[in-house]
Amino acid sequence: MDADPNVRITSLLYLTYLLTHDVLKPRGTLSDAALCMLNRKRSDGKEEDCSSDEREVTVLATELFREISRKGNLLVNVLPDLVCRICRWEEQVPLPAFKSLVKRLLSMVDDKPMDVVVEKMCQRFEFCNRREATEHNRRIAYYFSYFISQIALTDSSFYRMRDSLPYFAPFLEDEVIYRDFMAVISHLISGTSSNEVKVSFIPSVRLCIH
Repeated sequence: MDADPNVRITSLLYLTYLLTHDVLKPRGTLSDAALCMLNRKRSDGKEEDCSSDEREVTVLATELFREISRKGNLLVNVLPDLVCRICRWEEQVPLPAFKSLVKRLLSMVDDKPMDVVVEKMCQRFEFCNRREATEHNRRIAYYFSYFISQIALTDSSFYRMRDSLPYFAPFLEDEVIYRDFMAVISHLISGTSSNEVKVSFIPSVRLCIH
């Protein structure tokens, strides 16, 4: 990502034109554009004390992703790859900044079905054991679990999570990751009328981690 905000402004304007005119399809490689929603001078994603050019970069990047979110499920479809690319570099994207970015992205798809996203992100935990994943971010599994914890589960996405349990079960011994998963599941259980959902998951989790 270029350090010059004017270069990023030009790139974002051009990218927005290409995407809105269906010349270019969104891919996970939009990670650099997503990072433009964050203030480069702060690790928490807040915008105080940034220049007018930096604020314009943030506005343009946010509008770019809003435009993508209006095109059916396009943003939903690229989210797993996008998230994986964003959290590869902890120094560039500290966890507080990642959390801020996740909230912005998910607010744009809160009316979309997230079943596939839940399934793919649960399966991506397998990637967390690879050197290429942890070389620049040893806490990448925390990023994944936080992202999942911010998704509002439905009964159907819950079943996909349950079926993907073997991928992330080894990580549930970590208190932070366990807490993230239990938080999102508990929220679903408190609102679902499905008895199967209420009784089927937590015993499976306990069996896997003991």
